Amino acid sequence: MSILDAHGLLETVEPRDLGKESDAKKLKQALAYLFQAIMEEIVELEGLRMKEGELVDDYATKLSGLVSMLRSLGHEVEEEEMVRRILDAMPKSFLQIVASIEQCFEWDTMFFDEVVGRLKAYEERLKSHG
Repeated sequence: MSILDAHGLLETVEPRDLGKESDAKKLKQALAYLFQAIMEEIVELEGLRMKEGELVDDYATKLSGLVSMLRSLGHEVEEEEMVRRILDAMPKSFLQIVASIEQCFEWDTMFFDEVVGRLKAYEERLKSHG
């Protein structure tokens, strides 16, 4: 919400005086900034991929941070979408574990942390055998 504060619009969306009416022009500006911020975060989320050699933990932290930002802006991101995104973002070296998760588990009911745990365990196996 710092962008709204920087433009003097935070009071429009989070009024201190609950009886105070918001100026329609300021409200439109605030909404425009919020939508712009949401769209920027969604574009970043769409392009986010785990690089070969990047740690699962680091990637999961990036993804979680982006999702938290979107949620703070009012955009709904379901657990299932987070699971799908992390599985789709894995590099080729994780193809086997991703396929196993998709075949052996109902990934659409799995929790994000559960998938991250499985991916980290696989990552550790790769390190110890490679």
